[in-house]
Amino acid sequence: MKLSVIIPNYNGIMYLSKCLDALSKQDFKDFDVIIVDDASSEEGVEEVAASYPGAVLIKHDVNRGFAASVNDGIRASSSEYVFLLNNDAYVDDGCLRELVSSIEKDGEY
Repeated sequence: MKLSVIIPNYNGIMYLSKCLDALSKQDFKDFDVIIVDDASSEEGVEEVAASYPGAVLIKHDVNRGFAASVNDGIRASSSEYVFLLNNDAYVDDGCLRELVSSIEKDGEY
């Protein structure tokens, strides 16, 4: 994979499906999704992650905080680039294509 999208999640199940739906509409397809759940008290994170083909779910047993969650997601990635995306953010069409294109055009990352 060229890009890993890392999504930290803590009690954000109400946002997660819409976030993943926006990613599924991207015309750039060389990416994977890593969801890091930070011991949410809500149920359903497994089902939402399973409904998105290829998504990886990392679950913490205790709330370790934002930095630990994104760092665990980054460590789980084998992609050239990572993109941190909050669970309540929804990317526009073409976002990932433009992101990778801009990085590679500039050549300084």
